[in-house]
Amino acid sequence: MKKKVNFDNISIVLKQPRCPENIGAAARAIRNMGIGRLVLVNPINCDFTKVMKLATHAAAEIVEQIEFYEELKEALSPYSYVVGTTARTGKHRLSVKNPSKLAQSLIPISRDNNIAIIFGPEDRGLSNEDIRFCDALVNIPTADFSSINLAQAVMIVCYEIFNAGCTESQDFVPRLATRHELEGMYDQLKDVLVRISYINNETLNAEASNAIDAWRAAHTKASKAESKIDAHSYNLIPSLICIMIALAVFFGIGWKIMGNSMTKFMAGFVFIFFIAVLAYIAEGNATMKNYGIGYAAWAILFGLIISNTVGTPRWVMPAVQTEYYIKTGLVLLGAEILFGKILLIGVPGIFVAWVVTPTVLITTYIFGQKVVKMPSKTLNMTISADMSVCGVSAAIATAAACRAKKEELTLAVGFSLVFTSIMMIAMPAVIKLVGMPFILGGAWMGGTIDSTGAVAAAGAFLSQRALYVAATIKMIQNVLIGVIAFGVAVYWCARVECVPGQKVSAMEIWHRFPKFVLGFITASVVFSVVYEYLGSDVSHALIDHGAIRGLSKIFRGWFFCLAFVSIGLATNFRELKKYFKGGKPFILYVCGQSFNLMLTLLMAYIMFYLVFPEITARI
Repeated sequence: MKKKVNFDNISIVLKQPRCPENIGAAARAIRNMGIGRLVLVNPINCDFTKVMKLATHAAAEIVEQIEFYEELKEALSPYSYVVGTTARTGKHRLSVKNPSKLAQSLIPISRDNNIAIIFGPEDRGLSNEDIRFCDALVNIPTADFSSINLAQAVMIVCYEIFNAGCTESQDFVPRLATRHELEGMYDQLKDVLVRISYINNETLNAEASNAIDAWRAAHTKASKAESKIDAHSYNLIPSLICIMIALAVFFGIGWKIMGNSMTKFMAGFVFIFFIAVLAYIAEGNATMKNYGIGYAAWAILFGLIISNTVGTPRWVMPAVQTEYYIKTGLVLLGAEILFGKILLIGVPGIFVAWVVTPTVLITTYIFGQKVVKMPSKTLNMTISADMSVCGVSAAIATAAACRAKKEELTLAVGFSLVFTSIMMIAMPAVIKLVGMPFILGGAWMGGTIDSTGAVAAAGAFLSQRALYVAATIKMIQNVLIGVIAFGVAVYWCARVECVPGQKVSAMEIWHRFPKFVLGFITASVVFSVVYEYLGSDVSHALIDHGAIRGLSKIFRGWFFCLAFVSIGLATNFRELKKYFKGGKPFILYVCGQSFNLMLTLLMAYIMFYLVFPEITARI
């Protein structure tokens, strides 16, 4: 069927929807009728589990790519033509079309203009203030009861637009100005009129004068009320100092238990915390936030600027502990990822992590020996494990298992740091550029980016759900550290070094096993049990919006930010230049990582979208 309407230029905007089921049903209607996208403005309840029940897996991509805004004006700024839906008529709602006539009028407009169709809250619809943004209004004719269910109204309007796409229209409508452009024009016009004295106190009409008087009266009343209370501006500095001291003591005690100097750690921690605060401040910039640049990017950027210009001070280095911070934060992330979701992601995730990882490891090692002709088997194995499992942790474990030289471990870690820094920025950009579903992108990054901290950062660049999928797959993959180290130790003893009678102790696995995974699972199990015991409604209020959002999410944000600062401070490109010399190690890493990227993406797509699509829809 030839489409006469440009569906990609049409968006459905739901303002303050209260029922997640309506959001899901609306997403399904949009998917059925081929409309471009769904936009939510300050939703009251957006429980994705309930949303997906009505959306089904067919509309999963629509749900994944929902755009969220706090204000209607901000949401409408990219659109040139805005349609409001209304069940009421009145002096502010004079020109109203039915859905059929509206659909016909949108055919020529949609070709070169972005169109938004707004639906108001279920209980009251759009306000007169909302109607002010609209170029046209649409009303669905009914019998005696005029109010229609939100999702049903979306389906009716979308169907009429889809039906109108079957007809040809010869009308031409040029590109219209967007809301943002119109607001700028109005401001500029007002400024010109004031400058030429066309607008002054004498020419103001009576309505404007009355409005000004009313505003002054309200302002006077508010001033009198404020004078009766003792109000002061809120100073964040004491609170930040308290948070810094608490975190320094918390991490410092753990650092002391691990046999290190608590005093040196706390001295460097002050510097890292200060950079983290700057990252949060930079995140508050509205323009940067609009482009999705959050605290993670700023923290890494500030760290890179310092390490690659003046250099990271030596007294700060004891506190530059990326894995320490990120693994502590990931334990808290376990409280947010309920055990049911771990098991849910785990089924396809096991194939992505436990099938791809050993396949890439073995293939890269054989490629290094047979094709690249690596002179050192230990360097070959260390690079292969570093690239295929999880970066530095796997490199350290594998180097110990095969007794690699210190210089070989340093080389492998150097490659890991460089490529991790590149991949954590490039992969989210590529995923957004090609329009890849964020769940697939999260699985791809979780199985390929080396560092756990970088995986979390890359996932955060996309969405919360991408972070969940990426972090969980990385968790599953991290379990292999101990298994891989044990396997390498056995292989080296039996086939490479061939020392007769030598046995590998079972404690080797325990020493290689990442202990934070146990904390992650424990936190998830505890919160999952409490969630099920309290019931979905109470748990949604006390856990989802209480303990998690009010406590664990705040501290996890600080832990991640500290880790991202540490990533930047530990990455000095001048010192890592020498790691690219020699040729063969670089060729091995690039070829192995390329194979890893292709195989992981293929496996993730097969598992998440072909074999287990129903699991993907419920994430």
